[in-house]
Amino acid sequence: KLLAAYELLQSDEYDRSLAIVDDLAGRRRLSAPEVAQIHRFRGYIYVNKGLSERAAAEFEESLAQQALDASAEQVMIYSLAQIYTQLGKYDRALALIDTWFQAEQDPKPDAWYLKAMILVQQEKFALAIEPAERAIGMSPEPRESWLALLVVIYSQLKDYPKVATALERLIAVSPGKPQYWVQLAAVHKHLEREPRALATMQLAYGAELLDDDKELRQLARLLFLRQQPHECAQVIEMGIASQVVKPDAEAYRLMSNCYIAARDAEKALEPLAKAGELASDGEM
Repeated sequence: KLLAAYELLQSDEYDRSLAIVDDLAGRRRLSAPEVAQIHRFRGYIYVNKGLSERAAAEFEESLAQQALDASAEQVMIYSLAQIYTQLGKYDRALALIDTWFQAEQDPKPDAWYLKAMILVQQEKFALAIEPAERAIGMSPEPRESWLALLVVIYSQLKDYPKVATALERLIAVSPGKPQYWVQLAAVHKHLEREPRALATMQLAYGAELLDDDKELRQLARLLFLRQQPHECAQVIEMGIASQVVKPDAEAYRLMSNCYIAARDAEKALEPLAKAGELASDGEM
């Protein structure tokens, strides 16, 4: 009967599969292993139907029978920990994943990531470091989401050198996402590593990844601070021309200051005049 129900489940015929299981559950004189299997199977049907609360209840009933073989119980405990994580019931999820680890001989990276994620949701950031690092360290090609979680952990702990390292690893995995470059540059600047901050933003700019007003202004200011005023003015000028940078008083003020610092007074005049028209004061 369960084999027939399984075949229906594989064919996405969930209601027909559930009807067979419910019929079995109505039988008398079921043994504990049979009751455990029925609840277990019904739980997986509910998982496939997207009914997480019901699936969790069925798995709990199955575990309560204490009648499954060890391997089946391990699989279900792990599934239940995942479900409770999705449902936001992190205390129960952590208790289950800890139980799973106690019996597991060879935990895979995904399990370490799951534990780290649960701990992050509980705001236990210091405890989340080890499982997060283990998940990444065990993987030849760590997933982007795993490295992003590590960035979150170290950011919450204000360990900015390690935030920078994690962001560099994240960029190596997903170099096409501008937010990672911008975050890395901001962290380098916070750590007073201005040359690294500028190099990071210039690489992203050269790869045409910066397409946001705030990002281009950040690059321009870094160029100005690193005594590259001509490049600073060009970034703002091209940004305004491409309609990425808003042509407001602050943008023209920055452009004019860059040209003045570059000793190009003639080019500074036009942005100075525009800044003067747009500014609320008479400084420009």
